Amino acid sequence: MKKTASFLTAYIIRKGIIEDDERNIYEYGFLTMLELGTNILLSAIIAGMLHMMFEGLLFFLIFIPLRAYAGGLHMNRYGTCLVFSCLTFFAVLEITATVSVPVWISMVCILLLNILVYFLYPVENINRTVDNDEDNYFKKRLRMFLVLDIAISGACLLLNKDRWLVLITVTFLLVVITMGIGKIRYALEESKAQK
Repeated sequence: MKKTASFLTAYIIRKGIIEDDERNIYEYGFLTMLELGTNILLSAIIAGMLHMMFEGLLFFLIFIPLRAYAGGLHMNRYGTCLVFSCLTFFAVLEITATVSVPVWISMVCILLLNILVYFLYPVENINRTVDNDEDNYFKKRLRMFLVLDIAISGACLLLNKDRWLVLITVTFLLVVITMGIGKIRYALEESKAQK
């Protein structure tokens, strides 16, 4: 992907669209676009193969804001991240398709996992520290999305969509697990850095 991003950047420099001193910014932008595009394409293929496009969209509606504002596990290499992401996405959809849980159990689990996400926050990364202003902003946004997720869950309950509630439950469980692993990993990396 880095080679493709470099090639695209070199091409637009040759065409005179950007200056050479902007190379790093555009390479990073192209790389991010290619990685995100690959992830979206593979996720759409997985959801399409399982005939679960709506469930795939619901997963990302819940997962992306939680991941963005609560933090979690970060892989060191994109390839590892892509494989892990695809496998967990597939697993969440498979569990949703095969596991049946009474709606009240799903709702209790969602509420408990919601609380866990809130109390596990923040999950920091050794490569990206967060200052107080960012922390306050992230926490405020996280609270907003947690309330929104409870509202979405309540709507699923009212519509008697037990399968969607299972999906939301498993998505929250995935977020909690990756937050826990992320916290442990951060603590280990921080202790290594201090030695």
